[in-house]
Amino acid sequence: VPVIAYDRFVAGADYYVSYDAQVTGELQAEAVLADAGGAAPSVLLIDGGRLDANTRSIKDARAATFGKKVQVLAELEPATWSAEEAAAWIKTQLGKHRPTTVDAIVAANDTQAGAVVDVLTSMGVKPRQFPYITGQDASLEAVRRIVRGEQAMTVYKPIITEANQAADLAVALVTSTAVTDSTDFEGVASFIFTPQSVTVNNLADAVVRDRLYTLEQICDATTMPACERLGLR
Repeated sequence: VPVIAYDRFVAGADYYVSYDAQVTGELQAEAVLADAGGAAPSVLLIDGGRLDANTRSIKDARAATFGKKVQVLAELEPATWSAEEAAAWIKTQLGKHRPTTVDAIVAANDTQAGAVVDVLTSMGVKPRQFPYITGQDASLEAVRRIVRGEQAMTVYKPIITEANQAADLAVALVTSTAVTDSTDFEGVASFIFTPQSVTVNNLADAVVRDRLYTLEQICDATTMPACERLGLR
């Protein structure tokens, strides 16, 4: 039975379809270096689930991009991508490092970023005092947090591009049609796409234009005042 590895690499699969995890790590690190403050910003790092094939690529690319340009206060290598693990760890870290002394919290995905925001909010920290918070996946809640000024950026991977490619591959395999234009990734024929950074400055041109979410979905009751200030509504 032919196997198409979707969004996560599987050694020995016939095909692999995904977004470039290395670029995801680079985008998160570049955003921090550009916008998180002065020279050598202090950062807390939350990695992805340690059994996830994408985690190492994100982590290595992020570290290579940071080089010696940041001060890493601490790093979490969680078992999963869960909000619970991220929240428990960040609560402990913010007991050691006052939020105002942390320039950035690099969360690997939006679930973890949401946990960070919840912890900061529970501590009474106002969004304008939040560290620079990253994410990944462009979840609806993350986009709303970006509009409200709680999360600084996320990495957007358009679902339709990846899904269409996987579907085209499946049809080709079923109909014995030749597959062309793939690239090699660790011995597997692959189709790997480039994600993009999304901030408050370009979310309308990214997730809204692509019809991932409508402005009605983004601008709910908690977000509407910010949407109006930004001219989204």
